Amino acid sequence: MSLNNFRSENTIVENIFQRYTGIPVKEVLKELQTSKNGLDSLEVSARLLRYGHNVLKVHSVSWWFILLRQFKSPFIYLLLFAVILAFFLGEFIDGLLILIFVLINASLGFFQEFRSDQALKMLQKYISSHARLIRDGKAELVEISNIVPGDIIQLQPGDVIAADMRLFESNGLNVDESALTGESEPVLKTEGILHGEKTPIHKALNIAFSGSSVVSGEGLGVVIATGSSAYIGNI
Repeated sequence: MSLNNFRSENTIVENIFQRYTGIPVKEVLKELQTSKNGLDSLEVSARLLRYGHNVLKVHSVSWWFILLRQFKSPFIYLLLFAVILAFFLGEFIDGLLILIFVLINASLGFFQEFRSDQALKMLQKYISSHARLIRDGKAELVEISNIVPGDIIQLQPGDVIAADMRLFESNGLNVDESALTGESEPVLKTEGILHGEKTPIHKALNIAFSGSSVVSGEGLGVVIATGSSAYIGNI
């Protein structure tokens, strides 16, 4: 994926979350066609067919393929042609400088992409196998792969959040988002509406993100995105 495409997809995701942060919970529930009593089993089955299972799809990619991918760019082809032309014309210093630039660019791209690939695999290990949901008005443990948008999830200390959620209850809920943002300090979440035209992802205090973990407090929220559609899926 090119940097421009990543920025474009990331902007789309941020716009989705910005919409949910700035509207009342009742509107979120209405949009997702659910309630605080949760979904029934028939609706869950229908949504699993529509949205798919709540899993991150990671394709195993070898390091050498990631390295070769750094050179698949028209701009890189142009620079390599310039290197060959410079050597042909006897401009060895210019050609060497261009070649060094290409290698440095490829090395940085390889390091970032390889690290992201490894980080995603690590994050999958942190996500627990079950979550506490409210369905048909009753609390139950559900495999995280069967969570769908519109589900209601209960959060308690020690939980690893299994899907992106719009919170509507937050009792001293502190969440560790370091796996997503790199910030070491836990974030105190709120159920209130966030005002403002644009709310950056790291300031979306009424959103609990998949892959983050509950440090303290309790919360309740409605699932707004699962699997690859969640914010972690775009990282």
